[in-house]
Amino acid sequence: MNEESFEIIEVLKGKITDLKNLYLKTISEKERLLQEKIELSRRNEEQLIQIADLEKKYKSLQFAQAVTGTAESNVAARERLMVW
Repeated sequence: MNEESFEIIEVLKGKITDLKNLYLKTISEKERLLQEKIELSRRNEEQLIQIADLEKKYKSLQFAQAVTGTAESNVAARERLMVW
């Protein structure tokens, strides 16, 4: 082999090393993004659970207000009847 062949081989080795490093960097970035996606999904799930809990509490409050309103109406009606 001549000097030119050795130079070409060295350049190709450098290019292969660069491609290998780029591939490893890409894989690391992909893993990082996957972990971030998993974390965001977990937080999203927690928030959906919180929303469901708040909706249940809201409905309970609405029911309590309706019951309270009905009880207050009944008391007022009784008071009106007693006045008669």
